[in-house]
Amino acid sequence: MILRAGFQTFEFQQAPELPRPLVFASHDEALKWLRQLGFLDAGTISELRRYLGRFADASECSRLTDNEVLERVAILLYSRKIVVVARLEVGGSGAGSEKTPPIPIPFPLAERTARASSSSYKPPVVEDSPTFDPRLIAVSQAAALVAAAQEGMPFCPE
Repeated sequence: MILRAGFQTFEFQQAPELPRPLVFASHDEALKWLRQLGFLDAGTISELRRYLGRFADASECSRLTDNEVLERVAILLYSRKIVVVARLEVGGSGAGSEKTPPIPIPFPLAERTARASSSSYKPPVVEDSPTFDPRLIAVSQAAALVAAAQEGMPFCPE
């Protein structure tokens, strides 16, 4: 099975001795590598599930969760029942491939204009209406409320 990720191709093979296969020191290392590949979408997981069916009952593999599929493939990688050979794909002569134009960068820095900073800006002044009557003497009101509280009288007669 061959999987492609960016400019790399990963080939899963059964041969015990292949040139420069990836070797994993532990099951966890193989599992970590599988999770880091970055191309583990639903299609890739399906391919790994199908490939895993070669080593186990295919109906059993179809019932596994994605995480269980990765776990089992990691076991096969660590035990070297399957090995992975990584190959770097370098562009060829270009005869068979079409180059896509680069995606333009939105709002490129070169096209931006600097605004003149305006230090003369003054926020508008909003005046609130007074909460209390301007004739109010706050000290005498507070003294009246304290005296009423000490005598047990209501603050506002009903």
